[in-house]
Amino acid sequence: MQPSSRIVAQGLGLVVALGTLLPWATFDDRDSVSGVSLAPGTLVLFAGLVAIVLVQMNIRAAWIAPGFAVAVAGRELASRLGDAGTAPGIGLWISVIAAVAAAVLLIRQMFASIERVSPDQANTSQDL
Repeated sequence: MQPSSRIVAQGLGLVVALGTLLPWATFDDRDSVSGVSLAPGTLVLFAGLVAIVLVQMNIRAAWIAPGFAVAVAGRELASRLGDAGTAPGIGLWISVIAAVAAAVLLIRQMFASIERVSPDQANTSQDL
């Protein structure tokens, strides 16, 4: 992975994790609750931190961590949008958008790292 892509992916993982510290839900009486005080928020926090570590270790399957964060935070966002008594907070939106961006970047980098086998290389591998 290119160093610039690695830095961007780690930065997005950090944004995913930091988004859990911001409000994830706002209630009618203007009270709010942060992501880390909810079980899904804690999972997203850990997924963001795991994504940073996997990218640093140059693991090709690092996209799984932000993909998991998209699934968990996206489900939470959908449930907040469907509930009349609460509204999604800014931290939830930030976590979802950053997780989607990180997953797309890491999947793109994973496929970009695949090398095409030339016909000469394919023939030599069959001879073994």
